[in-house]
Amino acid sequence: MKIKKHIFRKRRVIYLSAAVLLYSVTSAASLSIKDVHSSQLMADRWSADGSPYAQISVFYPPDEKMYTKTEACNLRESIQATLDEEAYKPLNENAQVWTDAYSSQISVVQISSSKNPVTYMPPDNGMDGFSDSEKPAAAQSSDTANASIIGVDGDFFEFHPLELISGNYIYQDQLSTNTVVLDEKAAWSIYSSSDVTGLPVYISGTEFIINGVVKSENNAATKDVYPEAPLVYIHYGSLEAAGASETLGTYEAVLPDPVDNYAKNIVLKYYGIDSMTEKNIDKKEQALACVIRDNTNRYSTMNLWKNVRTFDRTAVVSKPVALPYWENAALITSARLTALFFIRLLCAAASLLIILAFLLRVNRERTWHLKDFTEKLMYKYTYKKRVSDYIRSYEEDNIKLQKKGN
Repeated sequence: MKIKKHIFRKRRVIYLSAAVLLYSVTSAASLSIKDVHSSQLMADRWSADGSPYAQISVFYPPDEKMYTKTEACNLRESIQATLDEEAYKPLNENAQVWTDAYSSQISVVQISSSKNPVTYMPPDNGMDGFSDSEKPAAAQSSDTANASIIGVDGDFFEFHPLELISGNYIYQDQLSTNTVVLDEKAAWSIYSSSDVTGLPVYISGTEFIINGVVKSENNAATKDVYPEAPLVYIHYGSLEAAGASETLGTYEAVLPDPVDNYAKNIVLKYYGIDSMTEKNIDKKEQALACVIRDNTNRYSTMNLWKNVRTFDRTAVVSKPVALPYWENAALITSARLTALFFIRLLCAAASLLIILAFLLRVNRERTWHLKDFTEKLMYKYTYKKRVSDYIRSYEEDNIKLQKKGN
């Protein structure tokens, strides 16, 4: 019997150690995953001074006629009018109240380092009819490539602080809009270098100047959904000149959020929904063509717990909207973090059950009982004390009688 008890206790320790170890590993993995998505941390950066802020994103369907830059400008004016009407004041009077950014849907066009690139095409039979020495110079170099073009405006690179390799970002208040930012892959595809700031790049035959080169976010989720063709960031107003689509893809804003859903409600009001006063908000929001999301704390424990209950819909968007690569990466990350969170819940529950089983076994095998303990206390602080007090009183009375007799 003693051997069996020893084996039982040894297994229990092993199970508990395994649960704690797995919980620690999944916790560390969760921290390493969620801290790499800088595009999801805009509200945190703005809330650093103590003012509560929320990050709201709107994703649009691929409708070229309805959703253009005008839609983003109208939404911006609506938000500003609401904040002016409610006279919101930040804790720091000199601080900017809010900011926004918007971007187009991605188009694939040709970029080149020369205005008139020579393109070599092999014969239809698949045989190369030229030797290396006979090929045109452009065909032997990599100065032409297909690229993914995305138009950006507002404080886009504040929402997406991609690491700069060289040069600088492009900003909405620049006097010249003929500048672009390339990702590292695009720079190498046409110049075989990342140090190309100030050099020209031709997009659909139109000349632009390279303002900077950036790295894409270095995490597994982004790599899974990043555009296959090299990415070029361009001023939204220059999309037409670049031969790219001007269809609005995403609008992003970081807004004051003194009470829950205050920031999101400001955006919903533009689309005719007041979540503070109306009912059946979910149905009305579902009827919209666009998708409106509050990305604040999307990786928090509370949101992960909600995802556990609706895990089958965590990474699903039911509307035909064109999600940008960073939102797709965030959805993948959310699904992965939810799975890790669920494992942590199981580990915590298993650890608790093992500890409870241990306590119950100790209780069954104990050699003392609460009744004995309480009786000892009663004896010590009641009966024993009364006897002690009686003896002391008797002795004091005897002393007094002796003094009188003397």
